[in-house]
Amino acid sequence: MRINQKKYKNNRLHYKNVAVILNSENRHCTDSEHTEIRENEHTEIGENERIEIRENEHTEIRENEHTEIGENERIEIRENEHTEIRENEHTEIRENEHTEIRENERIEIRENEHTEIRENEHTEIRENEHIEIRENERIEIRENEHIEIRENERTEMGENERIEIRENERIEIRENERIEIRENASLQVF
Repeated sequence: MRINQKKYKNNRLHYKNVAVILNSENRHCTDSEHTEIRENEHTEIGENERIEIRENEHTEIRENEHTEIGENERIEIRENEHTEIRENEHTEIRENEHTEIRENERIEIRENEHTEIRENEHTEIRENEHIEIRENERIEIRENEHIEIRENERTEMGENERIEIRENERIEIRENERIEIRENASLQVF
């Protein structure tokens, strides 16, 4: 993506402490791109955008970012991506999102993250994913979510995690999964 000094009506890009505001755009990243967001940025994606990252991208979000995705977005990550979220991020996905992660992704969330998924999301993880959540994470899933993990996934959660699932969730785990919860983890289903 080329960035120049011109000002656009619906895009604002500025450094340092980058703020990116996108209004009703279709963001499409293809063909082996590297997207890195780092050091105290705030990324806001608002109202009916579709974000698609495909074909061998590496998406890294690190160091105290706040990522907010609001109202009817669809996030699709496919084909050999590596998504890493690390070091004190807050990731919030809210209100009717569809999150689909497929085909050989590796998702790693580590070091004091708070992951909250709420209100009618559908989260589907399929085909040989490795999900590792470690070191003092808190995962809260609430209100009519559908969580489906299928086909040879390995889910490992280690060291003082708290998992809370409440209010009409459906959890489906099928076909040769391995679920490991270790060292003072608490699983609550209301």
